[in-house]
Amino acid sequence: MPLVFVFGTERRGLHNHFRLGPASPLGLYQTAEPFCMITPAQAPFPYITRNRIHPYMSNIVGELYDVPEAAIQALDTFEGHPTLATRQMIKVQNPFGEKYAWVYIIVEMQVLKAIVAGLQTSVYTPVPHGDWAEWIALGSR
Repeated sequence: MPLVFVFGTERRGLHNHFRLGPASPLGLYQTAEPFCMITPAQAPFPYITRNRIHPYMSNIVGELYDVPEAAIQALDTFEGHPTLATRQMIKVQNPFGEKYAWVYIIVEMQVLKAIVAGLQTSVYTPVPHGDWAEWIALGSR
């Protein structure tokens, strides 16, 4: 089964975790490379991008799952692949090693331009440390 790295609402205990189907959890991981994480100011979900759209680049914290193939297709639809976000293979790591997994990343330039404009008007908020679950738990929204 494919490995999927989730960093937002699909994490355990959050409202879209069910979208992973009967997935097997493999633990807490972080991305090997830094990303920018942003969240819409009025919506409870994050995006990540490789583009430096704000000053905070960090390794993104999330969970790794072994996901059934059918769940991948459902996640593609939910995440807006390939128009809003694209599913890409990245390296993730934890103290026990590293693996390669799918993750959904915003790459579409029109979406990124809207996010950059939104950052300037507080429509989007940066998540500087890259752990969205911790960020919402601390009441940073």
